[in-house]
Amino acid sequence: MDVMYEQLFRRLDMEDQNTLEPTDVDLIGFSGESVVHLGQLTLPMTLEEGAKIRTVLVTFIVISAVSKNNLILGRPGLASFHAAVSTVHSAIAFPTPKGVAVVYADQIM
Repeated sequence: MDVMYEQLFRRLDMEDQNTLEPTDVDLIGFSGESVVHLGQLTLPMTLEEGAKIRTVLVTFIVISAVSKNNLILGRPGLASFHAAVSTVHSAIAFPTPKGVAVVYADQIM
């Protein structure tokens, strides 16, 4: 599942916030608790490395929870990008019209 946290959702412009739709998806957290969600919205998402750019539509479930992350790109989103993930390298590789791009995580030590 592709997840957007409410903290990011509230920073979107009102036009994007108004596209939030109700959903009947039940979310269960890692410890089995039910996760409160506000709905879902579909937005264009762009990944790029220099001139290597790809944009796809991703449907996010917006959840009301505190997190240091703004969103989680899950299997559906990664599949939309045709992405390969390397957790060892903290990187995502994906094809673009100008070749394969690799985006690395920006981690604060």
